[in-house]
Amino acid sequence: MSYDESYELCQAYRFKMGNASAASCYLILYYDYFLTLSKEVGRFWHPGPHAWASIIFFANRYIALLGHVPFLYIIYADPCKTVHL
Repeated sequence: MSYDESYELCQAYRFKMGNASAASCYLILYYDYFLTLSKEVGRFWHPGPHAWASIIFFANRYIALLGHVPFLYIIYADPCKTVHL
């Protein structure tokens, strides 16, 4: 095996491990979200005017959840592309 082939295999392994690490982090994030969804619905999703605390809570909660979607798309959309960050 030449040096270039060895280097490419090493890079592919690192890329695969990076994707697996990212996937496990996102899995924990979304698992935590679904664990607390029932409490959120009971405490914050009520009709009528919302207090500033509720608005800040929703912004904090959903910007954090939805902000990862473009990054997930970049990582997993085309596995043949190399992502340079």
